[in-house]
Amino acid sequence: MSVFACSDLHGRYDLFKMIQDFLKEDDQLFVIGDVFDRGPDGWRIYTAIKEDPRIVLLAGNHEILAADGLKEWYENGIGYTDWLLWVNGNGGQVTFDNIVCSIKHSEIPALIAELNNLPFAHKYMNKDGIEITLVHSGTISSQKEDCIWDRRNIHRIHWNGADNELIIHGHTPIPLMLEDWKENNICWEEIGEYEDGALWWCENHKVCLDVGAVWTNMIVVLDLDTFDEHIFSIENVEKGEING
Repeated sequence: MSVFACSDLHGRYDLFKMIQDFLKEDDQLFVIGDVFDRGPDGWRIYTAIKEDPRIVLLAGNHEILAADGLKEWYENGIGYTDWLLWVNGNGGQVTFDNIVCSIKHSEIPALIAELNNLPFAHKYMNKDGIEITLVHSGTISSQKEDCIWDRRNIHRIHWNGADNELIIHGHTPIPLMLEDWKENNICWEEIGEYEDGALWWCENHKVCLDVGAVWTNMIVVLDLDTFDEHIFSIENVEKGEING
């Protein structure tokens, strides 16, 4: 049995299916949020995860955006703040369309509750005694909003936790983290030349898995015991411009 993590699939069912086919029967995969929005098939990924006992979905900000947007739409109709923020500002239109075409209107409240009840952090002690926290934003907090939204943590480059602790996250695409660090002269020399895959940072106590799958056509899956990286990619698809 192996235990893996990935993050920020953002509607890329083609990449998700490659991961799903890679998993052995007794493996476990934690998806650290953001299967919804931007790409075409977030709802398809979400329903596939629910049907696969090997896979656990943690909350990302896009799942909570969906819950808030659906609640506003269900109660007030199209055109209200949370719904507009989700579909217009965060690439949620395709997810919204797929949801409302796939389930009954009366089932929307149950879905909202389901999304709001997704776990927003998970701890895993690996075979070497390393205590790993999986959390979407990279911030460990008792406040759900911090765990799914906080981006300030990418400027906290010095580790103040225990030597055997590690945080694995997504949320901010690695190219944008590197761009921010370069512009602000933050730990740029420490990172050096980045190659495709996970980004180890904060004195090697944080790992970002968000490779911008919807734009780069690739996803990285990290083994939480060996830290081996498995990169899945789709060739011959035009890459897009990465944004947050």
